[in-house]
Amino acid sequence: MSGIIRMVAAGVLLLVAGCTTMNTQDTSESKYPQLESVRTQALRGDPNDQFILAGMYERGQGAPQSYAEAAKWYHMAAEQGHAAAQFYLGAMYGSERGVPRDYAAAVKWYSKSAAQGYRDALYPMAYVNEYGIGGAAIDFNAAVQWYLKSAQAGVWQAMDRLGKAYQNGELGLTPDADKAKDWFMQGAAMRGNQRTYSAPISH
Repeated sequence: MSGIIRMVAAGVLLLVAGCTTMNTQDTSESKYPQLESVRTQALRGDPNDQFILAGMYERGQGAPQSYAEAAKWYHMAAEQGHAAAQFYLGAMYGSERGVPRDYAAAVKWYSKSAAQGYRDALYPMAYVNEYGIGGAAIDFNAAVQWYLKSAQAGVWQAMDRLGKAYQNGELGLTPDADKAKDWFMQGAAMRGNQRTYSAPISH
């Protein structure tokens, strides 16, 4: 595998990877009137509240932007089995936002999220198996199954990948022009109906 593996957005519900920054905005109650209330709820241990608080810190909406705080709260929710938090935590490990870059940790959390059927984690798991990311073994059969699950969940990038695989005989699939055309057409139809999604892991 050539090149440097990087995480990018998880805009297929995905995330725009960027440099870790700490915003120095005023944290007064007048500027963030809901912050203390949400934090109080999160401290009670509910993973949904922890996920909400993490998102506030990650986006800098209702809280000073802090990827470190976002990662901390995503981790708390993820440890309790919150599928979306697991996905976002994986993305943060992959893009070095708030935590050191760690592809094995990224794959760990993507895997937990995907196991719960979280839509945005399905495509990254296909990528993990296709390219052997984060210590995972290359497994084309598993990659195809994850691409299929992702495509069935409406992710057009997965549809396009399956189309190319059938077109070129990749991922262990037998070339099939009809199947390739079908997947390409489904991907084209879906492309205009969903937001842009970029695979959180690339190579």
